[in-house]
Amino acid sequence: MNWDVVIQVVGVLLAGPIGAWVVSAHRDKKRLKMEMARSEAEGRTSDATTMEMVDKVSGEWFKRYDERHQEDQRIIKALKEGFREHRLWDDLVVRKFQELGVDMPPPPELHLEG
Repeated sequence: MNWDVVIQVVGVLLAGPIGAWVVSAHRDKKRLKMEMARSEAEGRTSDATTMEMVDKVSGEWFKRYDERHQEDQRIIKALKEGFREHRLWDDLVVRKFQELGVDMPPPPELHLEG
């Protein structure tokens, strides 16, 4: 048997599977790169969507918090003003009773700190 023929036969037999494997590996590599690029793009889109949702929800939460805080401040201001008016009225009533000869202890403190 001639070694040239043997090498040619072995070459032909191996060239088919090896060639197919090389072509398949190249095709799979391209396909994987495309899938990775698509997956990364979807991930970035998903991240952006998530951040938009977080911004929207947190923005709404902060808006509601601010509105509630402002309302609470209005209520506190009104209560303090009411306490001050009540204190003035208490002092007036105690003076009037004292003018009439009724001994009245001073009204209790309302504690208007803050």
